[in-house]
Amino acid sequence: LVCAPSNHAADHILDRLMSAGIPAHYVTRVYSRFIERCHGSGYKGGTTKSEGRFEIQLHLQEHALHWKVSQSPKVKFLPWGRSQGTFNKSYESGEVQILRDSRIVITTCASAYLHTALVKGEPPHVVRPVSFDSIVIDEAAQ
Repeated sequence: LVCAPSNHAADHILDRLMSAGIPAHYVTRVYSRFIERCHGSGYKGGTTKSEGRFEIQLHLQEHALHWKVSQSPKVKFLPWGRSQGTFNKSYESGEVQILRDSRIVITTCASAYLHTALVKGEPPHVVRPVSFDSIVIDEAAQ
C-alpha cells in the first residue's frame, strides 16, 4: 500500500511507476468515493456532477479501482433491471478481488482510512477486507 498526502501526489507516484515499466495490471489506484462517482461509478446510486472536481488523467484511468471494477465480468455483465443492492454487492466483491490481485495499491492517506474497499465498520469493530505486507507513506514528516 502506497499512501500520499494528496490526489496529485498519488497520481504522480502512479505516473512514475508506469514510466519505470511496472506492468499496468500490478498497480491499482484507489480514488475517493466522491471522485469515483464523478467519473461514472454506479456504486451506491450513480454519478455526481461537481464544478470543482478532480480530473483523473486519461492515461491513468485504466489503473483506477472503479474503472477496473466496471470492466470486470462480475459487474460488466450483470443483467439489466438488477437492483442497486445486487449491483453494490457485486461491485464490492469485485473491488476486493482486484485489490487482492494487485501488487501495488496507491491512494491518499485519507482514502486509506476512509474508503470502504479498504476498511469496513466503525471502531472498535473495524475489518480490513484486504491486507498489505508493506505500507509506504509518502512525505509522512510534513
